[in-house]
Amino acid sequence: GLEKAYPPAFVGAKAKYAVRGVSFGLQDGERFGLLGVNGAGKTTTLSMLTGEHDPSAGSLAVGGVSVYHADFVKKLGFCPQVDPLLELMTAYETLFFFGRIRGIPVEVLQQRVEGLVKQLGLFKHAHRPCGTYSGGNKRKLSLAVALVGNPRVLLLDEPSTGMDPEARRHMWAAIEKVSKGRSIVLVSHSMEECEALCTRIGIVVS
Repeated sequence: GLEKAYPPAFVGAKAKYAVRGVSFGLQDGERFGLLGVNGAGKTTTLSMLTGEHDPSAGSLAVGGVSVYHADFVKKLGFCPQVDPLLELMTAYETLFFFGRIRGIPVEVLQQRVEGLVKQLGLFKHAHRPCGTYSGGNKRKLSLAVALVGNPRVLLLDEPSTGMDPEARRHMWAAIEKVSKGRSIVLVSHSMEECEALCTRIGIVVS
C-alpha cells in the first residue's frame, strides 16, 4: 500500500501523487522488474525503498526489518541512475571509500574489493581514475559500489542506461552473475532489459 504524495502547490489545489497503491514482495533470489514509462513513479518507489524519502502511507520491510530500523540499510545495495563516482578516484579507491563508509573492516574489504573488480571485468582499468572510463565501465563500477556491502537486496535504477547494445549485454551478464544468493529490484522502462534479467515483472501505470 505504498504512497508518495506531495502537498498542493497553492490553496485549493490537490495533492500530487507520485506513487499510489503500489504493493509487491520478493522471494529470496528473485529478480523483480518494476517496468513503466518515464514519470510513472518507479524512481520515487525506489527512493522510498532506500529510505531517501519517507512514504506518505504504507510500509516497507526487508527480511522483516522495517525501513525505519537502523539495520535496514545494511541489507540494501543501491545502484542509482546517475553514477555516484568521484572522477579523480580509481576503482580501488572508490570501492574502499564506500566500503569504509559502510564500516567494513579493512581486511574483509580488501578481499571483497579484489573480488568485485575481477567479477565485473574492471581489472584492466582498476588503477585508472574512473573519470577516464567509458559509460559502460562507469555503470559497472556503480554496480560494484552497490555490492561492496554484500547486500541481501540489490536495488538497480536503469542499470544499463546510456549504453550501446554490446555494453548493455555485458552489463546484463554482470548483473546475472552477481544475483546469486540475493534478491534484486530492477527499475527500467525497457521491456527487453526486464525480459533478459527478471523472473517476475510488475508494471507501473499512471
